[in-house]
Amino acid sequence: MNSEDTDIKALIQELETCKQNNEFNKYIDEIYFPFYKNFTEFSKISFDFPLTVLVGKNGSGKSSILHALYGCPKDKTPSYFWFSTATDPIKEGNGKNKVHCFVYSYQSNGKLNQVVMKRSPRPGTSTKRKDPDYWETDKPYRKYRTQVTRRCPPLNESVIYIDFRQELSAFERFFYFGNIDDLKAPTKQDFIRQASPKLNNALNNNRIYKQGTKQQSKKYIRLDDHELHCISEILGVKYSAGKILEHDFFRIWGSSALIEKNNLSYTEAHAGSGEFAVINLVHRLISLKKDESNLILLDEPETSLYPGAQKRLLKFLLSEIKRTKSQIIMATHSEKFISQLPNSAIKSIHYDENTEKAIIRNGCSPSTVFSELEIPIKYQCNIFVEDEAAQIIIERVITQEKMTNLSVQYSPVGADKLKYTSILESCHHKRQDDFYILDGDQRTPKPDLDMFPSKDTSDPNFIDQLIKSIGTRFSFPTSRSRHTVTNDQPDPIRLKAQKDFLRFYLNHMFFLPKQTPEDIIWDEEFLTKYILNPLQLKIDLNSKTKKDIFHEIAGARMGTTTPNRDEYYALIKELTQNWVTNYPNNEVYSKIKKILENISNMYEDNHR
Repeated sequence: MNSEDTDIKALIQELETCKQNNEFNKYIDEIYFPFYKNFTEFSKISFDFPLTVLVGKNGSGKSSILHALYGCPKDKTPSYFWFSTATDPIKEGNGKNKVHCFVYSYQSNGKLNQVVMKRSPRPGTSTKRKDPDYWETDKPYRKYRTQVTRRCPPLNESVIYIDFRQELSAFERFFYFGNIDDLKAPTKQDFIRQASPKLNNALNNNRIYKQGTKQQSKKYIRLDDHELHCISEILGVKYSAGKILEHDFFRIWGSSALIEKNNLSYTEAHAGSGEFAVINLVHRLISLKKDESNLILLDEPETSLYPGAQKRLLKFLLSEIKRTKSQIIMATHSEKFISQLPNSAIKSIHYDENTEKAIIRNGCSPSTVFSELEIPIKYQCNIFVEDEAAQIIIERVITQEKMTNLSVQYSPVGADKLKYTSILESCHHKRQDDFYILDGDQRTPKPDLDMFPSKDTSDPNFIDQLIKSIGTRFSFPTSRSRHTVTNDQPDPIRLKAQKDFLRFYLNHMFFLPKQTPEDIIWDEEFLTKYILNPLQLKIDLNSKTKKDIFHEIAGARMGTTTPNRDEYYALIKELTQNWVTNYPNNEVYSKIKKILENISNMYEDNHR
């Protein structure tokens, strides 16, 4: 792991702590869509981390979600981006009196607020103009499935929306899209040459130009040392000076930038589009005040940036979130963004051609979305566990045994979600580098199809029973129509999916040798001698579950009954270190080591 990766990981951990400590005053916690565009009804996105990436193929609906989010704060509306025209009419409702709407939630003074936004076209009256794309708040009717019954005010927060595919400089807007039919200049180049003296004087003398009473320029903004440092760090080039100027010398208002590097001075006309976009983004975000808290929406910020710059841009964004306590939500295809972030930050948007609806999946792993985006996945063995304590213990054994090809991540969704959803996804997408280790209390049989006669493994009823021995809530694809009344006919698609799952489950699912991670590292003598006695803590070590006792000890060390996450897992790490140091040859350690060796060997076999 290089220094950039280490810095990004540290920032992510800091932001996770900030979120858990409720340090974000204005924060959209959730948005869902009872009926909105082509999304599956009541699709939901939970914003569990201050930076969220929306990932999906082109046309899946990522930008549509950003447009809805843009319309959340007070005095904003999605119609700025999404409006009806003759060529692209917006169909009102779906034949069941449902109008386009979404619901978002945020906390205010410890109280949950849910705001219902609905599209409500206005025909026009003698006092109000016609507005076919008007949006307004609505009462929390039962049909919206809101948790609160009162009508809540919109979020009172500033919003910044930047679409990097359209983040064009003044020069680019005119050169690529401008019209000179009514000008005397024979070419666009000639017109730019004629206008450039004004631009030069405005940039050098800070002069404001007017044409009659119409203002043509503003005063330039000089980039400060911190802005130049951030721009230089992201782009990997040392910039010594820079100015930004808004003007309409090229017949439309836009921005120009004059920058200096390596004893060269040039405007955006000779800069790359990625270079100009980074300069504008850095300036806009650094201009925000500390703890100001904004909603920042970015559409494909990786546009025109090389991979190294993308990674450093992510580091900059995380730093700005920490400084301003802002919330950033971006649509992206960037492997560099996706691979660095926790699963809780990754939301997959998948368009299902069969239902013609977009499906939103929360808490996705990078490998899941890489498969969706057809990004070649670098060799990496992913071990998924159900809680952070298990991750700490397994990572410690991996470090002790120097198994460098294994990576562990815990999923906050819990054991049931991992078993009934995640492993099915891994199986379906044939992700042979995905492995699962659940706590011992989740242990189930692992049937081996090779141990049964072929007549049994061809029998759907027999296979059903094997599946039920693992769990009863698995959902497999089927060849039957939803209108099929009886199940007398064979279902080859379902049978194959079940058998594939059983084989995958046999080789990719493992269980800890104790009921919980806390049971593994329990050491009453160590707790008494090195933790309780020195602090004179009176705690009954036999009164509760081991997890509850650890919480009580962590709280007592802080002088509270409710320890924070950091204190609790600091205790887990301390006990894990003691366990690995003093009991490396005990039965439980050996069993965990054996599981990891098996996984490592299968991983290596997959790539030989």
